[in-house]
Amino acid sequence: MNTTRFDSNPEWVAGRITSNAKKYAISLTCLTVFWSVISVPCVYFAFKDETWLALVFPAIGVLILLFAVHAWYHWFTFGPSEFAMDQTPAPIGGQLSGVVRLTRNLPDDYQFHLLCTRVRSSRGSKNRTGPIQEYKSAPVSVSATAGIEGTEIPIRIAIPDDAHETGRHKKDRRRSVTYTWRLIVKAKNSGFGAMYCIPVFGKATDTSTASQSSLRPGVSV
Repeated sequence: MNTTRFDSNPEWVAGRITSNAKKYAISLTCLTVFWSVISVPCVYFAFKDETWLALVFPAIGVLILLFAVHAWYHWFTFGPSEFAMDQTPAPIGGQLSGVVRLTRNLPDDYQFHLLCTRVRSSRGSKNRTGPIQEYKSAPVSVSATAGIEGTEIPIRIAIPDDAHETGRHKKDRRRSVTYTWRLIVKAKNSGFGAMYCIPVFGKATDTSTASQSSLRPGVSV
């Protein structure tokens, strides 16, 4: 039984899915600050007691900082982006279609694919496995040209008939499996890359939960 409701996420209902780029950069920044705080004593004792192994912690902190700087560079270079779905939610056994809209003019060749991962967990215990790849589609290549207000990347890809719905599925009172669907888009030359969490609910023949999203509105920051 799927305990995740489609209408629990406003982005899913609107059919406008923002990329995770800014959230990713903020998360790395917070992790960098936290790691720096716990690394300060390690540096002190490393030089005081010549326990050089303790410098591993600040070294990891520097590595995290580099990832954070790269994430913010990506954000400021390419700006916000969103995936405007033609139909929401995307049905099992049907098509995921729409456009990825960028605020920057980035004419390029793009490649995208669908990825579904699962995480198994047990209530009341520390048993947790995943994320494990459940499904990965073949990559699809498209070309996009720059427009007046940015770049639009056309998306159209099939969802398999035996796919699982997005969300947490309860097996019994203690065990559950969470499935997450992502659309991953990458540019061939410019370095752009983005990921969008996709709502996959219902069957292709079931139109009770599907609705047409608004006419691909502009990107909101």
